[in-house]
Amino acid sequence: KVRGVATPPALPTPYRNEAIGISTVLPPNWQAQDISKTSLVFINSSGTSVSIQVYSHPGVTLEEIEKQLTAASSAKNIFRTTFLGLPALSFTANSLQGKAVIRENNLYYIMGTNLSQEPVSNMTFF
Repeated sequence: KVRGVATPPALPTPYRNEAIGISTVLPPNWQAQDISKTSLVFINSSGTSVSIQVYSHPGVTLEEIEKQLTAASSAKNIFRTTFLGLPALSFTANSLQGKAVIRENNLYYIMGTNLSQEPVSNMTFF
């Protein structure tokens, strides 16, 4: 570090994942880790993370997903809601918040400790 020269602040970074079909802006202390063609994790410098998984499920309904979640012993507090303007299910599992969203024959599971903050809150599907 050069004396008297401040380190420039980190800037938000646009992120787009073509395979999963999402885009967002990552806050300065967040990064994306592409796990596979159907899975990614956003993680920040303090270890907080949000995972997103997508599955091709032509014809699946939220009613069917709700039945599956209800049958799963780890899923609790299941209710209907919206997520980024789309019909969704909200639930908790293993102390994490979860959302199940269907968009264009794809089922998305989004899991994290706080899904109402960036990078999730500014995410868009395409």
